[in-house]
Amino acid sequence: MKFFNVLSFIGAVALGALSVVAQDPTAVIAGIDDLTTQSQNLQTIVAAITPINAGFQAAKIAPKFLTITDDCARLAKTFTGNTEPYGASVATDVRIALVRFVQVHQLLLNTLIGKHGIIAKFPPFGSDIAFALRGLESIIDTFAYALIGLIPTEADTAQESINSLDMTFANACNVYGC
Repeated sequence: MKFFNVLSFIGAVALGALSVVAQDPTAVIAGIDDLTTQSQNLQTIVAAITPINAGFQAAKIAPKFLTITDDCARLAKTFTGNTEPYGASVATDVRIALVRFVQVHQLLLNTLIGKHGIIAKFPPFGSDIAFALRGLESIIDTFAYALIGLIPTEADTAQESINSLDMTFANACNVYGC
């Protein structure tokens, strides 16, 4: 009987330790940087779309957006809930990572908007992209608002970036029919 109590205690301590690690600002910044890299890699794919390779390249877009959505949701779960806000210097580092993500993601979305004429010639991909964009926009908003709660000293600047990203998402959704 006591063995099971010990196992329960060890499990609770281990889960608590994982939670602290995930809430560590370094881990949060690394997670944001990973999302930025994924967006940058997808932007490269989208930028390479031509009338000749559109079918092949466009097929990659929605699955990559879904991966970014899943990873963003996973990262948001690590710091939503009872995480204490970060101090001013750490908040600045987190805000810098967030702004960098927003800039790269806006470039991705604007490139995607610019390639719509080519992608539209392959109807299934356009609807898949629209579906993926809807999900990603929702998750990024949830993620961003939770993250802004952790960086109160940088909240205004971070919110400006998110508002700008929301406008770019609205443009992309307008073009792709989200």
